[in-house]
Amino acid sequence: MLSVRDIETYYGETQVLFGVSLDVRAGEIVALLGPSGAGKTTLLRSILGLTPARRGHIEFGGRDVTRLPTHEIARAGIGWVPDDRRVFPTLTAARNLAIARKRTPYRAFTPEACCDIFPALRHLLPRECENMSGGELQMVSISRSRSGLFPSMMFGFSNVEISCELMGSGTMSSVRPKLSTCSRSLLNASTDHC
Repeated sequence: MLSVRDIETYYGETQVLFGVSLDVRAGEIVALLGPSGAGKTTLLRSILGLTPARRGHIEFGGRDVTRLPTHEIARAGIGWVPDDRRVFPTLTAARNLAIARKRTPYRAFTPEACCDIFPALRHLLPRECENMSGGELQMVSISRSRSGLFPSMMFGFSNVEISCELMGSGTMSSVRPKLSTCSRSLLNASTDHC
């Protein structure tokens, strides 16, 4: 589904990624682990075209997306849940989910389907996001990305275990089936060794 081949990415003249290669198959959950500054977020940004790779190739669904603008990469089906969540704080959770909806060839995730994954979200839908905890905001952010109908999601936050707790389970192994319904493939960048 996602194939990264020998990418090299720079910030100005400083090279950050050196020949990185990675494959994420459909239905697979892949975690990038490493200390701060190792290039995990830069890899996610390179995949999305936010910090374009100078060398190498990135394919998604068999299509070369290496040089595409970010909005076209998103339309191709890659969603990102950044670590700072980027929700609209003065809007309700329901409105944040509605903003993300668009036409795509992928199966739609309704707010009800998101609430099946995150049962606590049901009670948060009418609440403004500025009045939510970090974990609650993370549920909204993940659900918003899923409402955008992305078949592949990348997580930029440092601990997927937050989601495990919110889904009513304490371990990744029991959450994996729920995450699989949430997306065809998942890529997480983490400084935690979960």
